[in-house]
Amino acid sequence: MQKLIYSSILLLVFCVTKINSFANTEIDSLRNELKHAKTAEEKCDIYLEMGDYFEFLIHDSALYYYEKCRHLAKDDDDLELYLSRVLGNIGVQYHYAGNLNKASEYYIEALGIRSRVNDTLGKATIYNNLGVINRSRGQYEEAIENYEKSLLLYIAIEKDAGIARAYNNIAIVNSDRGIYDVAIEYFFKALEVNSKAGHMRGVSMAYNNIGNTYHTQGNYDAALTHYNEALEIAYQENDKRLLSSVYNNIGNIFIDEKDYENALTYHNRSLEIKEEISDRMGMSSSYINIGNIHRSLGEYELASENYHQALEIDIELGDKRGQAIVYNNIANLYMIMIDSVPGINVAENANMALYYGKESFSLAKEIGALPVKNNTSEILKNAYKSLGNYKEALEFAEIYISTNKTMFDEEKTKALTEMQTKYETEKKQQEIEKQNLVIEKQEIDNRRQRNQRNFFVAGSFMLTLLVVFVFRGYIQKKRSNELITEKNALLIEANEEIHAQKDEIEAQHDMVIRQKEQIEIQKIKIEDSIRYARRIQAAVMPKEEKANNLLGEHFILFKPKDVVSGDFYWATEINDLTIITVADCTGHGVPGAFMSMLGVSFLNEIVRKKEVNNPAMVLNQLRNNVVEALGQTIKGESQNDGMDMSLLVLDKENNKCLWAGARLPLWIIRHNKKEVTEEAEETDIIEEIKPDKMTIAIGHKMHEFNYHEIAVEKGDRLYMFSDGIVDQFGGPYGKKFMTRQLKAIVKKTSSFEMDEQKKRIEAALNNWLHAPDGTEYPQIDDMTMIGILI
Repeated sequence: MQKLIYSSILLLVFCVTKINSFANTEIDSLRNELKHAKTAEEKCDIYLEMGDYFEFLIHDSALYYYEKCRHLAKDDDDLELYLSRVLGNIGVQYHYAGNLNKASEYYIEALGIRSRVNDTLGKATIYNNLGVINRSRGQYEEAIENYEKSLLLYIAIEKDAGIARAYNNIAIVNSDRGIYDVAIEYFFKALEVNSKAGHMRGVSMAYNNIGNTYHTQGNYDAALTHYNEALEIAYQENDKRLLSSVYNNIGNIFIDEKDYENALTYHNRSLEIKEEISDRMGMSSSYINIGNIHRSLGEYELASENYHQALEIDIELGDKRGQAIVYNNIANLYMIMIDSVPGINVAENANMALYYGKESFSLAKEIGALPVKNNTSEILKNAYKSLGNYKEALEFAEIYISTNKTMFDEEKTKALTEMQTKYETEKKQQEIEKQNLVIEKQEIDNRRQRNQRNFFVAGSFMLTLLVVFVFRGYIQKKRSNELITEKNALLIEANEEIHAQKDEIEAQHDMVIRQKEQIEIQKIKIEDSIRYARRIQAAVMPKEEKANNLLGEHFILFKPKDVVSGDFYWATEINDLTIITVADCTGHGVPGAFMSMLGVSFLNEIVRKKEVNNPAMVLNQLRNNVVEALGQTIKGESQNDGMDMSLLVLDKENNKCLWAGARLPLWIIRHNKKEVTEEAEETDIIEEIKPDKMTIAIGHKMHEFNYHEIAVEKGDRLYMFSDGIVDQFGGPYGKKFMTRQLKAIVKKTSSFEMDEQKKRIEAALNNWLHAPDGTEYPQIDDMTMIGILI
């Protein structure tokens, strides 16, 4: 089942969205700072910041500024830390671009410096990245060596995410090599570390990889159990990479069970997500699996097309293991056609199978991929047999038998047995102690019998001592009986104590079970209530059909942090005016959802019933209603409860709009306005309408809100959003997403259809949450954005 192992590649792949434009204002400010920088250290700081800015936007520009820093730092001993960091960054850029040789060179150079300055975390990261490159090249021993070095360093600084990642990577390489007992041992270690640290994505990946191992050994029930655990967490975390992997693996279960309709459904879902996030290695895996399904259905031409699509990707990426797997599948396809297609040219197809099979076997032997070597040897055996070459067929038959025995040795399955419970261990100990008492009693009896025998042997010679010996025997027997009685009493007491402890443990166990059931019932009730609350909250927001009628061409990006949201969006039409708002309430989850429902209720009253259509007046009345409803005072506990809002009144007939904002801005991109950058590229201009720095709640400053009248034309784009997007932490250094990065993405994608622009923005956010070094950042707030095309 070698195709399953591809899902674990998701842990190692660095995925970024390359965007080819930037925000001119921010870069100009950095260039101005550079002009006034006096020291090499100040210049290095600015060059690094400029390179970091372009890291996910323009590969060549990022390399340009990193190289500037490198030239400054390479001959200055005081800038050694800068040189270490910039070399690692350059290596990552080449890694993204698929130039593994260049990436490896820079990683190794950076590692030398980080060793000199004793940067433990930096060394651990570099060793992990080198391991990724080794595995891509099929250098399994080197990969494990680098992962183990990374593991020791992460343990030294107690970095849980790094420890779990290292365990997982070591397990994956062992799985590649067919050493499943070691693989599953490390997968469970990764699961334990992630569970204790609360790293849910790591827990999900561990379940997924454990499912792969069970699947490989043919235990489908255990595999599905672990895949479902992984799938539930992936849904909760909205992790598209992990969702694509689990869909892939469940599809493989259906393939093995010959349910090809469901298998094709799951693999197509997986492929769609991988295409969306540009996961090239994952796409190759999906093409192989879809090809296998078509092959099983007898659709050989479609199978071949999918295999060659996978092969093209693997050759492009330099993935030797992937190439070996695809060659194996193509060779197998030719052999199946010999047995399945009437009138086919046997010799021609057998020779094609030999060609692709030898390519696969050679690569598998080179990189030490035992499962691929095992499968390919069987295909080559059958191909030679079809051509009547029994000598070669016998040679590969022997290879197949030996590799099969190595992979599935009976001893390896023992790694999957469970340990005995504490109670069973204690019970066994008591049994041992009881046996020791019996042995001690037997030794006393034996000693007594020896004494009696000696007494009778010497009796004829020492009649005078008979009484003495009889008395001595009597005393010894009495002492023996007393000792036995004492030991029996102790044994009875010990047994009674064991039974009492057992009864107490069982009573406590029953109580824990009852409490657990009560807690689970309460949890179900609470979750049901929250899910029902989500339905209510969704019901008061515009449905897709209504939004299309009101807004025309648009997109709505709505990503709550929890089941229910403190963000909300709302739209209506009054007297030929379209009114749209995006709001960010205090808090998120259930408290934020209550505030959002209050906001929607007040907007319906103010706008729909009273027909107030001036945005500033709407915000003023909404603030009065919130203050009154919550009984807010300057010194009250609810002083901070309220909401920020961006409210737009669109008059399409007169080509204008009115807008007011409470701490949330409005962005406008004019379809006919461009500016030229220093690189002679045209880029869009974002006009930002600043909001009032007041919130919809009680405050020390409570002036009337201002409104802005803005002329618009057909083709203009308007954007409103909450601050959850720009405040989100992520990326390679755990920084905020920031307004400038959002502006760069919006400008870059402004030529796309609105739906496509939403997908690009969403993909950039997802990549920000999943850093290149494998760190997973949790979503910290609700995220909402609305884009409207005039």
